[in-house]
Amino acid sequence: MTEGDVEPTDGRDYVLQPGVLAVVTVKKGLTKAEKARAIILGVAEADAWTFRKNARKEFALQVEKLKYSFGDETKAKVLDAYPHLKLLSFFGSPEADKALGELSGDAKSAAEAMRKEYTEGKQDIWKKWMGVKMYARRLVSQDEPFRSVLKKIAKDFGQEEVPPKPFKESVDAPFKAWAEAIEKDEKLLTMLTNYKELRDRVDFLGEAHTLWAIEGSELVPERAQGVVIDKKIGYGFFREDLGGGYNDLVFVFSKKLGGNELKRAFLHSFLFRQLLTDFQLLSTAGTDFAKRGPDGQLDIGTATVPDKYDPLYASCGGTAALETMLYSFNNEFPLLSGVPSKVKDSEAALKVAHKCIVDGAAGDIKIPAKNDEFDTEGPRRRRAWPCSRCWPASRTSRSTRRSSPATSAPPRTTRSTTARSCSSSSRPRPTRRRKTSCPAGQAAWSAPRPRHGGVSAFSAVIVLACPEGHVHGR
Repeated sequence: MTEGDVEPTDGRDYVLQPGVLAVVTVKKGLTKAEKARAIILGVAEADAWTFRKNARKEFALQVEKLKYSFGDETKAKVLDAYPHLKLLSFFGSPEADKALGELSGDAKSAAEAMRKEYTEGKQDIWKKWMGVKMYARRLVSQDEPFRSVLKKIAKDFGQEEVPPKPFKESVDAPFKAWAEAIEKDEKLLTMLTNYKELRDRVDFLGEAHTLWAIEGSELVPERAQGVVIDKKIGYGFFREDLGGGYNDLVFVFSKKLGGNELKRAFLHSFLFRQLLTDFQLLSTAGTDFAKRGPDGQLDIGTATVPDKYDPLYASCGGTAALETMLYSFNNEFPLLSGVPSKVKDSEAALKVAHKCIVDGAAGDIKIPAKNDEFDTEGPRRRRAWPCSRCWPASRTSRSTRRSSPATSAPPRTTRSTTARSCSSSSRPRPTRRRKTSCPAGQAAWSAPRPRHGGVSAFSAVIVLACPEGHVHGR
């Protein structure tokens, strides 16, 4: 502890030099009460860096992981929260009585004032902590110094993390029977969630990180009260970034829907949820928004689907996947019975999805003229991409757009080991129409080229239902 000419930030009267041998430098010229407060708060912050034998990982390594997994802003919030949580746990303990009893004068008055401030303002302190991204909180709460502090706060004040909500408790009453049917049928569950690994499916059933609620229901959280219903798909959605590439989703369904129409919207939401984080699809479609130089060369730096169109691709792609699934598996899964497909085959579904994208992104998406010398694809031919084939249904990512820790995983963006991206350098010359047959339970990952102007507006879509013997043209 030292005193010096420092310029503290964030309204504090001290500067901390972090580390196992942390140094707290208090600003000169403070009153005795201000100095006592600065010392108490500074020591509480320095406590985070103290060596602990029961720590699994040094705090410095935890901070480093916070920075690279969640960013500087989240790292700063976590570091800022610790001293306040530490003082809250301290002032609520019997040890505080003994410690304050040994003080006198201005130091005791400052400590007593801080004790009252923290115990009476515990809700605000906890609310600020809950404002940190969930997965960042989970990362540090599993180890010291946060673990013991948070356990003490839970014991003394009853403040603790919201418990995980299983899938069966994450759906509103009208969806209960359908959710039960999905949970019991592993093949259908895999198809709807795209979780090929057993661990991922178990994690999803244990904590879905998604709510399916009817408009006006008590299940709709306050943060999702203003969701606007999309009449085309029958629901609206709210997305919260949990950090590390994870999302928490709330689907709010129109109260006007019922029967098979509500079931159709419910099934669609699963595919929407899946495609919203399928960044392989979005990265492949990015060239449709890329700028071109004078020589017609694509500016790769601009070849990105704008974030605002992520839901559009998820909605249009979800419709194509749902219609194909209904067309191919209507008789195999009892849950799908009574919900007819609106298309005659998967090729028709892709055409509908393509038009959906072009119309939804009108004005931003590039639609070249038919005589564009830089786009030689005519209306009668398409390119056969080297990675157009049947893929095991797996999650893919666009790591350049989103940044993924342990415990149960909501929609996430980790790089799939089976996914490959189609870069412009890997495109072959146009070839004849090629056919690809997909085994049952696998996904046809395709890059269909549209028939007008060569626009690749919907250049990738997961066709979930491609039973054995069914053929998709490329």
